Amino acid sequence: MRLAGGRESAREGSGVSDEIWTEASQPKRLILAKVLAIVTPWLAFRPYEGVVGDARLYLHYAAYGTDPAFRASDLFVSNDQQMGRTIYIGFLRSLLAIRNVAESALLGAVIGLTAWIGSYAVLARVLFARQWWVATAAMGAMYAHWGPLFTFAEPFASPRALAEALAIGAIAAALTGRWWASGALLIGSLLLHPLVAVGGLGTAVVLFVWGRRGLIFGLVVVAVAGLAVVLADPLGIAGVDQFDPEWLAIIERRAGVVFPGYWAPRAWLSIASGLAICVIGITTAPSESVRRLATASMITSLVGLVVSICFAWIVIDPLIAQIQPWRALWVMHIA
Repeated sequence: MRLAGGRESAREGSGVSDEIWTEASQPKRLILAKVLAIVTPWLAFRPYEGVVGDARLYLHYAAYGTDPAFRASDLFVSNDQQMGRTIYIGFLRSLLAIRNVAESALLGAVIGLTAWIGSYAVLARVLFARQWWVATAAMGAMYAHWGPLFTFAEPFASPRALAEALAIGAIAAALTGRWWASGALLIGSLLLHPLVAVGGLGTAVVLFVWGRRGLIFGLVVVAVAGLAVVLADPLGIAGVDQFDPEWLAIIERRAGVVFPGYWAPRAWLSIASGLAICVIGITTAPSESVRRLATASMITSLVGLVVSICFAWIVIDPLIAQIQPWRALWVMHIA
Protein backbone atom coordinates (compact mmCIF):
# COMPACT_ATOMS: atom_id res chain seq x y z
CA MET A 1 0.00 0.00 0.00
CA ARG A 2 1.36 3.45 -0.87
CA LEU A 3 0.94 6.93 0.58
CA ALA A 4 0.83 10.22 -1.32
CA GLY A 5 4.06 10.66 -3.23
CA GLY A 6 4.50 6.92 -3.84
CA ARG A 7 6.14 6.01 -0.52
CA GLU A 8 5.11 2.70 0.98
CA SER A 9 3.10 2.69 4.16
CA ALA A 10 5.09 2.29 7.39
CA ARG A 11 2.03 0.62 8.89
CA GLU A 12 1.11 -1.79 6.12
CA GLY A 13 -0.64 -4.79 7.54
CA SER A 14 -1.05 -3.20 10.97
CA GLY A 15 -4.77 -2.65 10.56
CA VAL A 16 -4.30 1.09 11.13
CA SER A 17 -5.47 3.43 8.42
CA ASP A 18 -2.62 4.96 6.45
CA GLU A 19 -4.39 8.31 6.49
CA ILE A 20 -3.33 9.07 10.05
CA TRP A 21 0.35 8.60 9.15
CA THR A 22 0.50 11.13 6.36
CA GLU A 23 2.92 14.04 6.68
CA ALA A 24 0.01 16.45 6.94
CA SER A 25 -1.12 14.79 10.17
CA GLN A 26 2.32 14.65 11.83
CA PRO A 27 2.44 18.30 12.98
CA LYS A 28 -0.86 17.89 14.81
CA ARG A 29 0.38 14.84 16.67
CA LEU A 30 3.68 16.54 17.39
CA ILE A 31 1.96 19.63 18.78
CA LEU A 32 -0.16 17.45 21.07
CA ALA A 33 2.93 15.59 22.27
CA LYS A 34 4.75 18.85 23.01
CA VAL A 35 1.77 20.24 24.89
CA LEU A 36 1.57 17.09 27.02
CA ALA A 37 5.34 17.17 27.61
CA ILE A 38 5.12 20.75 28.84
CA VAL A 39 1.93 20.55 30.89
CA THR A 40 2.66 17.27 32.70
CA PRO A 41 5.68 18.39 34.80
CA TRP A 42 4.04 21.72 35.59
CA LEU A 43 0.93 19.99 36.93
CA ALA A 44 2.95 17.35 38.76
CA PHE A 45 5.37 19.69 40.53
CA ARG A 46 3.03 22.65 41.09
CA PRO A 47 -0.32 21.23 42.19
CA TYR A 48 -3.01 23.69 43.16
CA GLU A 49 -3.65 23.58 46.92
CA GLY A 50 -6.40 26.17 47.30
CA VAL A 51 -6.35 29.48 49.15
CA VAL A 52 -2.92 29.22 50.75
CA GLY A 53 0.06 31.46 51.41
CA ASP A 54 -0.27 35.09 50.40
CA ALA A 55 -3.40 34.27 48.40
CA ARG A 56 -5.28 34.56 51.70
CA LEU A 57 -4.03 38.11 52.20
CA TYR A 58 -4.71 39.33 48.66
CA LEU A 59 -8.19 37.79 48.52
CA HIS A 60 -8.98 39.17 51.98
CA TYR A 61 -7.99 42.68 50.91
CA ALA A 62 -9.80 42.42 47.56
CA ALA A 63 -13.02 41.21 49.21
CA TYR A 64 -13.19 43.66 52.10
CA GLY A 65 -10.78 46.50 51.37
CA THR A 66 -13.45 48.80 49.91
CA ASP A 67 -15.79 48.57 52.90
CA PRO A 68 -15.14 51.69 55.06
CA ALA A 69 -16.53 50.09 58.20
CA PHE A 70 -14.44 46.96 57.72
CA ARG A 71 -11.33 48.99 56.89
CA ALA A 72 -11.68 50.85 60.16
CA SER A 73 -12.11 47.67 62.21
CA ASP A 74 -9.60 45.37 60.48
CA LEU A 75 -6.03 45.91 61.68
CA PHE A 76 -4.46 44.37 58.58
CA VAL A 77 -6.48 46.36 56.03
CA SER A 78 -6.41 49.67 57.91
CA ASN A 79 -2.59 49.60 58.23
CA ASP A 80 -1.82 48.28 54.75
CA GLN A 81 0.95 50.11 52.90
CA GLN A 82 1.48 47.72 50.00
CA MET A 83 -1.48 45.70 48.71
CA GLY A 84 -3.67 48.69 48.02
CA ARG A 85 -1.09 49.92 45.51
CA THR A 86 -1.01 46.89 43.21
CA ILE A 87 -3.33 46.57 40.22
CA TYR A 88 -3.68 42.90 41.13
CA ILE A 89 -6.30 43.82 43.73
CA GLY A 90 -8.51 45.23 40.96
CA PHE A 91 -7.99 42.03 38.98
CA LEU A 92 -9.10 39.92 41.95
CA ARG A 93 -12.13 42.13 42.55
CA SER A 94 -13.21 41.59 38.96
CA LEU A 95 -13.03 37.83 39.54
CA LEU A 96 -14.88 38.10 42.85
CA ALA A 97 -17.65 40.03 41.12
CA ILE A 98 -18.54 36.96 39.04
CA ARG A 99 -17.27 34.02 41.14
CA ASN A 100 -17.01 33.05 44.80
CA VAL A 101 -13.74 33.18 46.73
CA ALA A 102 -12.68 29.59 46.04
CA GLU A 103 -13.36 29.85 42.31
CA SER A 104 -11.68 33.26 42.10
CA ALA A 105 -8.59 31.87 43.82
CA LEU A 106 -8.46 28.99 41.35
CA LEU A 107 -8.91 31.27 38.34
CA GLY A 108 -6.24 33.64 39.66
CA ALA A 109 -3.79 30.75 40.05
CA VAL A 110 -4.56 29.30 36.60
CA ILE A 111 -4.22 32.67 34.86
CA GLY A 112 -0.97 33.47 36.65
CA LEU A 113 0.64 30.11 35.97
CA THR A 114 -0.55 30.02 32.36
CA ALA A 115 0.92 33.47 31.77
CA TRP A 116 4.20 32.35 33.35
CA ILE A 117 4.48 29.23 31.19
CA GLY A 118 3.55 31.14 28.04
CA SER A 119 6.02 33.91 28.78
CA TYR A 120 8.83 31.48 29.49
CA ALA A 121 8.02 29.59 26.27
CA VAL A 122 8.61 32.86 24.38
CA LEU A 123 11.94 33.36 26.18
CA ALA A 124 12.91 29.73 25.54
CA ARG A 125 12.16 30.24 21.84
CA VAL A 126 14.66 33.12 21.84
CA LEU A 127 17.27 31.11 23.75
CA PHE A 128 16.93 27.59 22.37
CA ALA A 129 15.14 27.95 19.02
CA ARG A 130 13.39 24.69 18.10
CA GLN A 131 14.12 23.10 21.47
CA TRP A 132 12.04 25.70 23.29
CA TRP A 133 9.47 23.13 24.36
CA VAL A 134 12.14 20.95 26.02
CA ALA A 135 13.36 23.92 28.07
CA THR A 136 9.81 24.90 29.02
CA ALA A 137 9.00 21.36 30.15
CA ALA A 138 12.29 21.13 32.08
CA MET A 139 11.55 24.40 33.85
CA GLY A 140 8.34 22.87 35.20
CA ALA A 141 10.35 20.08 36.83
CA MET A 142 13.08 22.32 38.24
CA TYR A 143 13.60 22.98 41.94
CA ALA A 144 11.51 26.12 42.25
CA HIS A 145 12.81 27.58 45.52
CA TRP A 146 15.06 30.60 45.31
CA GLY A 147 16.55 32.65 48.14
CA PRO A 148 15.24 32.33 51.68
CA LEU A 149 11.52 31.77 51.19
CA PHE A 150 9.91 32.12 47.79
CA THR A 151 9.37 29.96 44.72
CA PHE A 152 8.98 31.17 41.17
CA ALA A 153 5.73 30.49 39.29
CA GLU A 154 3.72 30.06 42.48
CA PRO A 155 0.58 27.91 41.96
CA PHE A 156 -1.79 30.13 43.91
CA ALA A 157 -3.47 33.51 43.49
CA SER A 158 -0.66 36.04 43.87
CA PRO A 159 0.61 38.98 41.80
CA ARG A 160 4.11 37.52 41.88
CA ALA A 161 3.45 34.94 39.14
CA LEU A 162 1.99 37.56 36.78
CA ALA A 163 4.75 40.07 37.60
CA GLU A 164 7.37 37.40 36.88
CA ALA A 165 5.63 36.53 33.62
CA LEU A 166 5.72 40.13 32.41
CA ALA A 167 9.34 40.50 33.54
CA ILE A 168 10.31 37.35 31.63
CA GLY A 169 8.55 38.72 28.56
CA ALA A 170 10.46 41.98 29.01
CA ILE A 171 13.76 40.07 29.14
CA ALA A 172 12.86 38.16 25.97
CA ALA A 173 12.04 41.46 24.26
CA ALA A 174 15.32 42.98 25.46
CA LEU A 175 17.32 40.03 24.11
CA THR A 176 15.83 40.64 20.66
CA GLY A 177 16.30 44.41 20.76
CA ARG A 178 12.62 45.29 21.23
CA TRP A 179 13.28 47.90 23.89
CA TRP A 180 9.92 49.68 23.77
CA ALA A 181 8.09 46.40 24.24
CA SER A 182 10.47 45.49 27.04
CA GLY A 183 9.82 48.79 28.78
CA ALA A 184 6.04 48.44 28.48
CA LEU A 185 6.12 44.93 29.96
CA LEU A 186 8.35 46.10 32.81
CA ILE A 187 5.89 48.88 33.65
CA GLY A 188 3.14 46.28 33.91
CA SER A 189 5.34 44.11 36.12
CA LEU A 190 6.13 47.08 38.37
CA LEU A 191 2.43 47.89 38.74
CA LEU A 192 1.73 44.31 39.77
CA HIS A 193 4.62 43.74 42.19
CA PRO A 194 7.61 46.13 42.16
CA LEU A 195 9.76 43.92 44.41
CA VAL A 196 9.54 41.11 41.86
CA ALA A 197 9.87 43.43 38.85
CA VAL A 198 13.22 44.79 40.03
CA GLY A 199 14.91 41.55 38.93
CA GLY A 200 13.58 41.86 35.40
CA LEU A 201 14.33 45.59 35.33
CA GLY A 202 17.92 45.07 36.43
CA THR A 203 18.45 42.32 33.88
CA ALA A 204 17.02 44.45 31.07
CA VAL A 205 19.26 47.37 32.10
CA VAL A 206 22.38 45.19 32.03
CA LEU A 207 21.37 43.82 28.62
CA PHE A 208 20.95 47.40 27.43
CA VAL A 209 24.52 48.29 28.46
CA TRP A 210 25.78 44.88 27.34
CA GLY A 211 29.37 43.71 27.21
CA ARG A 212 32.11 45.25 29.29
CA ARG A 213 29.86 48.17 30.04
CA GLY A 214 27.37 45.75 31.66
CA LEU A 215 30.07 44.23 33.82
CA ILE A 216 31.39 47.68 34.74
CA PHE A 217 27.83 48.76 35.62
CA GLY A 218 27.44 45.85 38.04
CA LEU A 219 30.85 46.39 39.63
CA VAL A 220 30.21 50.11 40.06
CA VAL A 221 26.90 49.47 41.85
CA VAL A 222 28.56 46.92 44.15
CA ALA A 223 31.46 49.31 44.84
CA VAL A 224 29.12 52.22 45.59
CA ALA A 225 27.08 50.06 47.98
CA GLY A 226 30.22 48.97 49.82
CA LEU A 227 31.54 52.53 49.98
CA ALA A 228 28.21 53.77 51.32
CA VAL A 229 28.39 51.23 54.14
CA VAL A 230 31.86 52.43 55.09
CA LEU A 231 30.96 56.13 54.96
CA ALA A 232 27.38 56.00 56.25
CA ASP A 233 28.10 56.63 59.91
CA PRO A 234 30.92 59.17 59.47
CA LEU A 235 28.82 61.21 57.04
CA GLY A 236 25.66 60.89 59.13
CA ILE A 237 23.55 59.64 56.25
CA ALA A 238 19.90 59.93 57.29
CA GLY A 239 17.94 56.76 57.58
CA VAL A 240 20.87 54.38 57.99
CA ASP A 241 20.67 52.18 61.07
CA GLN A 242 17.62 54.10 62.33
CA PHE A 243 15.36 51.15 63.18
CA ASP A 244 13.59 51.48 66.48
CA PRO A 245 15.28 48.74 68.57
CA GLU A 246 12.00 47.33 69.88
CA TRP A 247 10.40 47.26 66.44
CA LEU A 248 13.55 45.77 64.91
CA ALA A 249 13.47 42.96 67.48
CA ILE A 250 9.85 42.18 66.53
CA ILE A 251 10.70 42.07 62.80
CA GLU A 252 13.72 39.87 63.40
CA ARG A 253 11.58 37.47 65.40
CA ARG A 254 8.53 37.42 63.12
CA ALA A 255 9.93 38.22 59.65
CA GLY A 256 13.65 37.62 59.84
CA VAL A 257 13.60 36.55 56.19
CA VAL A 258 14.09 40.19 55.12
CA PHE A 259 17.56 40.15 56.71
CA PRO A 260 20.20 37.94 55.01
CA GLY A 261 21.81 37.27 58.37
CA TYR A 262 18.82 35.13 59.35
CA TRP A 263 18.65 32.99 56.22
CA ALA A 264 18.84 29.22 56.57
CA PRO A 265 21.64 27.24 54.84
CA ARG A 266 19.14 26.09 52.20
CA ALA A 267 18.78 29.68 50.99
CA TRP A 268 22.53 30.05 50.44
CA LEU A 269 22.67 26.67 48.69
CA SER A 270 19.91 27.85 46.36
CA ILE A 271 21.90 31.00 45.59
CA ALA A 272 25.06 28.97 44.99
CA SER A 273 23.12 26.69 42.63
CA GLY A 274 21.79 29.64 40.65
CA LEU A 275 25.26 31.18 40.38
CA ALA A 276 26.71 27.85 39.24
CA ILE A 277 24.06 27.53 36.52
CA CYS A 278 24.84 31.05 35.31
CA VAL A 279 28.60 30.39 35.25
CA ILE A 280 28.05 27.19 33.26
CA GLY A 281 25.85 29.09 30.82
CA ILE A 282 28.38 31.89 30.43
CA THR A 283 31.32 29.56 29.82
CA THR A 284 29.82 26.69 27.82
CA ALA A 285 26.57 27.74 26.11
CA PRO A 286 26.91 27.88 22.31
CA SER A 287 24.08 30.42 22.08
CA GLU A 288 25.02 34.08 22.38
CA SER A 289 21.57 34.84 23.80
CA VAL A 290 22.03 32.29 26.60
CA ARG A 291 25.44 33.73 27.49
CA ARG A 292 24.03 37.26 27.52
CA LEU A 293 21.09 36.31 29.73
CA ALA A 294 23.25 34.27 32.11
CA THR A 295 25.65 37.18 32.52
CA ALA A 296 22.93 39.82 32.93
CA SER A 297 20.88 37.79 35.41
CA MET A 298 23.97 36.94 37.47
CA ILE A 299 25.07 40.58 37.64
CA THR A 300 21.55 41.69 38.61
CA SER A 301 21.24 39.01 41.30
CA LEU A 302 24.68 39.70 42.77
CA VAL A 303 24.03 43.44 42.90
CA GLY A 304 20.74 42.87 44.74
CA LEU A 305 22.37 40.40 47.12
CA VAL A 306 25.38 42.60 47.87
CA VAL A 307 23.21 45.66 48.50
CA SER A 308 21.05 43.61 50.87
CA ILE A 309 24.06 42.24 52.73
CA CYS A 310 25.45 45.76 53.07
CA PHE A 311 22.24 47.49 54.15
CA ALA A 312 20.14 44.75 55.71
CA TRP A 313 22.84 42.86 57.57
CA ILE A 314 26.14 44.74 58.06
CA VAL A 315 24.30 48.06 58.40
CA ILE A 316 20.52 47.92 58.78
CA ASP A 317 18.70 50.60 56.84
CA PRO A 318 14.88 50.58 57.14
CA LEU A 319 14.29 51.61 53.51
CA ILE A 320 16.64 49.04 51.98
CA ALA A 321 15.36 46.33 54.31
CA GLN A 322 11.82 47.08 53.13
CA ILE A 323 12.74 47.22 49.43
CA GLN A 324 14.50 43.82 49.75
CA PRO A 325 16.92 44.05 46.79
CA TRP A 326 17.73 40.36 47.26
CA ARG A 327 14.40 39.64 45.57
CA ALA A 328 16.25 40.02 42.27
CA LEU A 329 17.75 36.57 42.90
CA TRP A 330 14.88 34.82 41.11
CA VAL A 331 16.14 35.85 37.66
CA MET A 332 19.20 33.59 38.02
CA HIS A 333 16.93 30.57 37.83
CA ILE A 334 15.43 31.32 34.41
CA ALA A 335 18.72 31.57 32.52
